[in-house]
Amino acid sequence: MLGVLYAALGAFTFALNNVAMRRGVVTGSVLQGMAMTVPIGGLSFLVMAVAFGELGQLIIFPAAALAWLAGQGVVHFVLGRYCNYKSNQLMGVNLAAPVVQLQVAVAMLLAVAMLHEKFTVLQVIGSVLMLGGSFVTQTRSSQRRKQASEPVARAPAIVSPSSEQESAAPGPTPEPVFRPRILSGYLFALGAAMCYGASPLMARQAFLNAPGSGTAAAGCL
Repeated sequence: MLGVLYAALGAFTFALNNVAMRRGVVTGSVLQGMAMTVPIGGLSFLVMAVAFGELGQLIIFPAAALAWLAGQGVVHFVLGRYCNYKSNQLMGVNLAAPVVQLQVAVAMLLAVAMLHEKFTVLQVIGSVLMLGGSFVTQTRSSQRRKQASEPVARAPAIVSPSSEQESAAPGPTPEPVFRPRILSGYLFALGAAMCYGASPLMARQAFLNAPGSGTAAAGCL
């Protein structure tokens, strides 16, 4: 039960992160966002390690665990985050998020192939329902966008001299409409899914080499 609660809290924070990140990359660059978030994440884990009394564990991690954690940090927080930010910048959260959710399928596939974990029928059903719901919402949102973009037939307007003068006057410049770049956005979203899917296995392998280690101390690495 506690694991389900932590998973729900993690999903909430990831959703909040995606929305906040999308607002940031609208006006800023992806590298600017990473330059802000990556150091702040490391400092946050350092504060948590001090608060939980796990700071001393940093010097007792085995070399194999350090290597796995360092690799996991590069894959998740550098490569995966860059691909995720870039895909959201190119085509928005609603289109990128369902593709990034394929990280679940990637993680399960790698867990079965590399760690020889069991994959039950209930896990298959849960994965299909979760991914299916994401893609169904994506399909419906794309249909609504197509309907909204279709031109609406208007009745011919009666032109008068006063209306001609008003039309000649300069009006406010309309704001540019966001047009998603689907192909490049999907490629970066798939890259983020693969990085995020491989990241938990690397962390799992690190903790197998360092049993009993604290998660807050591991996050600092």
